[in-house]
Amino acid sequence: MNSHDDGELRDLIRSAKDEHLLAPPADLWDRIAAETQVTADMNRASVRRSVPLIAAIASVAASVAITAILVRRSDDVSRVSSTAQAGSRITASSSVKKPPAQQVTVVSRVELTVLDDSRASATAKLETVGVGRKKQLVLSAKGLVRDPGAYYEVWLIDSSVKKLISLGPLRSDGTYSFPAGIDPKDYPVVDVSTELLDGNPSHSGKSILRGTLEFKA
Repeated sequence: MNSHDDGELRDLIRSAKDEHLLAPPADLWDRIAAETQVTADMNRASVRRSVPLIAAIASVAASVAITAILVRRSDDVSRVSSTAQAGSRITASSSVKKPPAQQVTVVSRVELTVLDDSRASATAKLETVGVGRKKQLVLSAKGLVRDPGAYYEVWLIDSSVKKLISLGPLRSDGTYSFPAGIDPKDYPVVDVSTELLDGNPSHSGKSILRGTLEFKA
């Protein structure tokens, strides 16, 4: 509320609370009567009758004016608040930026062959991700039934089937980072074996899925 509204509000409250109106000078109405040709007795009687009415009207008018001022200021505050909130929403929404999606390129893909009597199926993909072209192997398998006390392990094997690299147990998301410094062309065979929980890190020799990734020359 500005200084003008403050003064207006104080004047209205002062008028509304003024229950004792000042009496006019004794000869005021005689002078008015002489000018208007109305008797002083009639004026005094009219004034006496009008004083309560004038006070009541002044009180109501002050209340109405005060309410109007308060409503106007409330509207102003609401508009300012709404504008500020809208600005905050715009600022917040504009400041939140989604990270750019990394580009994924499939380098090679192979359907793995089932080597036991199960009804399992699996697909292996070699992918590169992002600007740095990070390599990862994505394995999707279905229908695998694990024997009690055993687990599945994923391997990369060279073409001569003499060198092996373990990528670890079969994971639910099927995504494995390709070992740094290893050329996928040197280890194109993707193998899934059944391993016992015996602490032996070597391949058990019991492969259930296997396939060879092919690369363009």
